Amino acid sequence: MSKYKFKTFDSPEDMYKSYKVAKLLNPKMREEEYKSVIDKITKLSDYKQHVVMQGDEVVSMIATQSVLMMGAVPQLTCKLDNVATLPEHRGYVTNELMQRVKVDVLQKGYGAIHVNCSKDNEKGSKFYKRMGFEDTGKGWVHYLNQENRTLKR
Repeated sequence: MSKYKFKTFDSPEDMYKSYKVAKLLNPKMREEEYKSVIDKITKLSDYKQHVVMQGDEVVSMIATQSVLMMGAVPQLTCKLDNVATLPEHRGYVTNELMQRVKVDVLQKGYGAIHVNCSKDNEKGSKFYKRMGFEDTGKGWVHYLNQENRTLKR
């Protein structure tokens, strides 16, 4: 589907373009608040946004950042945040973006991907299960190889 472009934003100025999609997650959020939070998080962490663009508009995003998970063996994992897609673009766009994020995370050497999703969010839960994530009771995890799967506790 050539009408879409997949990009990774790592600068606050680019991330500001994701406001319309982020607003799906917090409808009361004002644009100034969003920009302020983006400014802070990009200064404090390796927060990035993986986005799908249609023309100049962001239609889907998945944010990522590194987290050290302390378990039997400490490992670097990737935490997903702000997974959202404009309703008219759901389906192919969301699936393809998640696949691309999983490949990127694997290439960077992360052991797993974690995401919080309320059990009340039936669509989200079905999506993560379909994408290969496992329900941990506290969220969802996708182990990127068998070795990391055995280290989960």
